[in-house]
Amino acid sequence: MSEFRVKSITKLHAEFRVPGDKSMSHRAAMLAGLSNGTCKVTNFLPSEDCLNTLKAMQALGARVEVLEELDGYGPISMKIEGRSMKLDAPTAPIDCGNSGTGMRLLAGLLAPQPFTTELFGDASL
Repeated sequence: MSEFRVKSITKLHAEFRVPGDKSMSHRAAMLAGLSNGTCKVTNFLPSEDCLNTLKAMQALGARVEVLEELDGYGPISMKIEGRSMKLDAPTAPIDCGNSGTGMRLLAGLLAPQPFTTELFGDASL
């Protein structure tokens, strides 16, 4: 039988980035897009679902300025200039990808608007 000894580490110094939360990222993009002025959104999760929500808000008139990107994934920090609840009618249907959360939240956000919007997604929706 072999015996192994593992030396314990007395000190560890490291830096790491905790990924953003999907639910919070959807809501941050939407609320910033509805705001009166500019909001800074940090620790955004650049998942496909959240990026589709961000694109949807851009299609509805929100302006996005990317401040920091995670290499190969997308924006994690940005400024979003809101529309003060006066969204623009999109020029094309809005693709929600496979994000049920994004589609449900966008449907509620768009319901009181004075224009019609088509939301669509992939087969999973």
